[in-house]
Amino acid sequence: MGKKYGKKSYMFFIIWLIGFFIILITAGLFIEKNFEHAELSTGKILLLLTLILLNILFYIIYKTEKVYWINGTSYKEAKAATSKRRKVFAIKHLKSFFVASCIYLIYCIFSFAINSLMIDSLVFTIVLIVAAISTIRYKL
Repeated sequence: MGKKYGKKSYMFFIIWLIGFFIILITAGLFIEKNFEHAELSTGKILLLLTLILLNILFYIIYKTEKVYWINGTSYKEAKAATSKRRKVFAIKHLKSFFVASCIYLIYCIFSFAINSLMIDSLVFTIVLIVAAISTIRYKL
């Protein structure tokens, strides 16, 4: 018989969330303080960093199998599923957000001439929404 599924806990999620804010704030302050003309790229870097941190969250979900952190999945459903099903479910989410990160990275590389936080934010939002909507079809 496989290992027993752990108790419901959001401890690692809370740690990730605190780290998320600390990293973004620290990165923003570091970029602004240490780079001339940083305002032209700070937005792109922070938005890309947000996607990277989301990928880290989905990797944590994959490794810990805490798929009930994913919206629409209950702890009861996660506990009833096999370890393999939980991992497959988590890796599908990770792949969707990884693709979104790659798309946004490619956009960032080709968009440095644009220098518009509004356009960067719009592209980021669209990429993030498409990634999130693409995961609706995944069932545990």
